[in-house]
Formats: sequence, C-alpha cells, structure tokens
Amino acid sequence: MASHSLPIPLPRTRGQSRERVVARQPSVQVLIAVSVALLILFSWLRMILALEIASTGRKIQLKTEELERIERDNDKVRLQIAGALSPERLAPLAEEMGFQPQKPVYVPWSESGAEPANSGITDQDRLQLLLQDGASTASEEPSLLDVAADEIEILLETTATP
Repeated sequence: MASHSLPIPLPRTRGQSRERVVARQPSVQVLIAVSVALLILFSWLRMILALEIASTGRKIQLKTEELERIERDNDKVRLQIAGALSPERLAPLAEEMGFQPQKPVYVPWSESGAEPANSGITDQDRLQLLLQDGASTASEEPSLLDVAADEIEILLETTATP
C-alpha cells in the first residue's frame, strides 16, 4: 500500500491566505483607468447634450424669424386691403356701377334724450311718425332707407292684423 499515498493537507500560514485576498482586489491602475474612462464618457455625454441644446435653440431662432417675417407680410396685406377698401377708392367705382350718393336722413330726437315709458305712444305709432318725417324730407327718388321703411311698414301691418 505504499504505492498509493494520499495527499496530506498542510496547514497554511497566515501570509499565504493574505496574498490570495490581496490578489482578488483590483489594482490601483485598473481603478484609475476606469475612472478616466468614466470621466471621458461623461464629458462626451455633456458635449453631445450641449450640441443638442444649441441645435434646438438655433431651430427656435429660425422659426421665430420666419414667424416674424410672416407677420410682417400679413401686416402688408392688411394695409393693402385697407387701402383697396378706402372710401376714396371705392367711391369712383360705385359711381361707375351706377350708385349715387344719397342725402342724409335725419331722425328726430327729443331734447330730453328718452321719452317717458307711459307717454301713451306705442312703438308702432313711433315708427309711423318716423316714417312720415322721413318721407317728408326725402327727395323725389325713393332712397334705400325709404324702401326699407316701406317694407317694415308693410311687415308691421301684416303682423298686426290677425
């Protein structure tokens, strides 16, 4: 039996066990390399974020300039429309189409401003008085106001009769 010998465990010394523990901890060089790599990574991320912010700011600036240009163009168009619709330009065109200026029709107004509510005159009577006053001051040709007043009078007569 001497041919097969069993390994006999030898007691370990304190120094051997500590060397193994130290060997398992990362070295200072690896820690420095990882720290430098992380610093570079975060610097790149910060730079990329700054570039994105600058790019977005430029896009906003371009869109703001475009909006201001469009608003200026709209103001120019509004000014042109106002010029085209001015009475000085429309009056000759209206005369060419056959329209003629009408004399103003004045509506009588009491000096107190408003008549008392219990004066005994109904709204229809007031309208009749106004129509009669307007007819006496109007020219021989019926104006648009006279025609409208006649239509209102006809309408009031038809609604007044049951």
